[in-house]
Amino acid sequence: AIARAPLLPTVSTGFDVGTSFYNPNSLYNNSEQINNNVSYNFSVNVSIPIFNQLQDVYKLKESKLLFNKTQIGKQIEKNKVSKVVLQAINDANVAYKKYDSSLSAFQFAEKSFVADQLKFQYGKISANELHITKNSFVSAQSDLIKSKYELLFSQALIQFYENNIFILD
Repeated sequence: AIARAPLLPTVSTGFDVGTSFYNPNSLYNNSEQINNNVSYNFSVNVSIPIFNQLQDVYKLKESKLLFNKTQIGKQIEKNKVSKVVLQAINDANVAYKKYDSSLSAFQFAEKSFVADQLKFQYGKISANELHITKNSFVSAQSDLIKSKYELLFSQALIQFYENNIFILD
């Protein structure tokens, strides 16, 4: 509506009061000279924009295009934010599955290590085989810790996007 204003006719009014003080050596005193020489002017001006080389029409079209451009820019930014949030949710799902998998691998490696310790005590396996099992157990433990903190970070990031609070629990 504001952009269409230049296309509409305009009406303006004016009122002027003036006086002329010409000869200071005249027979009249100052107030009489001012009262005798007061002039009043009232004016009304109507302007109808018919031929201005279509500048106003082009300005209107340009402002509509600019408005549409800003709306599209706003939507693009909303889409970017939505994409980031969805990526964080997907990352959290992947982190949960990775944690679950790492937990299973850790439990298996722990049981395997305990069993191989018993086998080593009874002389069924060598120290080298026990060392390999221990390395597998330590690696599984490391993967579990890493996946746990990735999951905590992903959950905290989603909580931040929801509540603007970033807390690692």
